[in-house]
Amino acid sequence: VTSDLKAEVLANPDFFVRRDPSLPLTLMDQKDAGKTLVLITNSDWSYTRPMMQYICDSFLPEGVTWRDLFDVVICSARKPAFFAESMPLYEIVDEKSGMMLERFRLEQGKVYCGGHA
Repeated sequence: VTSDLKAEVLANPDFFVRRDPSLPLTLMDQKDAGKTLVLITNSDWSYTRPMMQYICDSFLPEGVTWRDLFDVVICSARKPAFFAESMPLYEIVDEKSGMMLERFRLEQGKVYCGGHA
C-alpha cells in the first residue's frame, strides 16, 4: 500500500466503504451457474486482499471466501495499459509476503500482478 489514502481506508474501512451484502452472493450465483469470473484491478495485492475480505467474506457461507468467487485475480494491472501493451505477468506465490515469480500463462485459482490482455 503506497498511498496515505489507501492506508487510511484500510485502517477504517467502515468509514470509507459501503458494503452491499448482495454483491458477493450475486458473484457466487454467477460462479455456481458456471460463469468464469476474473477480478482485474489496478490496486496492489496488499490493498486488494484486505478490501475484498472486508467487502465479501462476512456475507458468504461458512468456509467460502472471496477467493472462491474468482477463477483468476490480477492485481496491479495498470489499466488501460493492461489492454494495449505487453507487460510481464507475475504470480503471487506467497500471499502473505507478496513474493512473486514471473509466469507466462494464467492458471485457475491463482493471483497475479501485471500482465496484459
